[in-house]
Amino acid sequence: GLSIVKKLVKLMGSEIQLTSEVGKGSNFFFEITFSKGQNILDDIERDSLQKREVDLKGKKVLLVEDNTINVSVATKFLKKWGIEVDVASNGEIAVDKVLQNSYHLILMDLQMPIMDGFEATKKIRDSEKNNIPIIALSADALKETKEKVFKHGMNDFVLKPFQPEVIKSKIEQYILDEPI
Repeated sequence: GLSIVKKLVKLMGSEIQLTSEVGKGSNFFFEITFSKGQNILDDIERDSLQKREVDLKGKKVLLVEDNTINVSVATKFLKKWGIEVDVASNGEIAVDKVLQNSYHLILMDLQMPIMDGFEATKKIRDSEKNNIPIIALSADALKETKEKVFKHGMNDFVLKPFQPEVIKSKIEQYILDEPI
């Protein structure tokens, strides 16, 4: 346990410290400073998103996700909004689909077998279809991961499990009036 904690603490820019007294025991401690977080959506923004009626019917989205439960949940919402969904279970399949089809947007998981989302995005960005908006989907909220997402050419980031109104807002932002 201590070795795992040590690694996690180091990832957050700190180190474990120790005080020990013979016959009394040891104390392990660390200090980490966090910046004040923000809610993804405050109540006003959430209300305005729910009231906004935007027609996404006929928009085409490629969902790149290897977890069948995540695919099922995301597909349910996307179809409910009138979006045509195509699914790829890994980055290699995603790249092939992008080269053979037209999409308004790609929802890209980062951690997948065969080819991860970072490598798939690089290949898409290196192709003639390099202007498709790509939104990263990840359960990893570390700052370094978000920086890596943008460094690899993705347009945005959504934390999993996603809130439906958040993903819908991102989709609207990137594809609402975009030609295919």
